[in-house]
Amino acid sequence: MFNRFDFDSATPESLADRLGELEARKASISAEIDATKAAILECGTNKAGGKRYSFTVVAPTTRESFSASKAKAFLSAAQIAHCTSIVDIKASVRIRARKA
Repeated sequence: MFNRFDFDSATPESLADRLGELEARKASISAEIDATKAAILECGTNKAGGKRYSFTVVAPTTRESFSASKAKAFLSAAQIAHCTSIVDIKASVRIRARKA
């Protein structure tokens, strides 16, 4: 199903091209997934089973959400500093298409 990619002999340039191609396919697949989910919600069926997969619709609900930006409007700089902690950020890779 997936193309075999030789990571051992890959160059940074070939890795950039591979990641870009995968991200482009991911965007296309994500759009198709979203359209399928929308069609499921539109049909009004809460559960269904196909030959290989099944789905269950989770009912919409509400939840509380904390707004840090709103809280900062009420807190002093010292209070904000006291509530602030340092966290480690993992390395990540960003990909973009090169301009011709």
